[in-house]
Amino acid sequence: MRWAFCKRPEVLADALARLAIVVMITWVDAFSAVPSGQSGGRLPVARPLDDERMQSIAFELGIAETAYLTPSDDPNVFGLRWFSPAVEIDLCGHATLASAHALREGGHVDGMRR
Repeated sequence: MRWAFCKRPEVLADALARLAIVVMITWVDAFSAVPSGQSGGRLPVARPLDDERMQSIAFELGIAETAYLTPSDDPNVFGLRWFSPAVEIDLCGHATLASAHALREGGHVDGMRR
């Protein structure tokens, strides 16, 4: 490994910050009050991530399904996509219910129909 030294650390810090991604993960065990086989990560994102990034995160988590929630212009409507560690999934029931639970528990929606 070669080490590089930078005379301007703020330039290096800025370059490293652009390479990194920070995401908030809500881990939900669907249909259970204790950890079970129906675990899934729910990632609320401020803007859509590209497909490759979502697949990469799902692979790193290594759980059955990872759901990505994306807000819309309507505060009661969210985009939702599901990924296994290997591929994008067309539909995942327990990840959908767990995502709704995470939105409600996180105070993002109040559960009242409008």
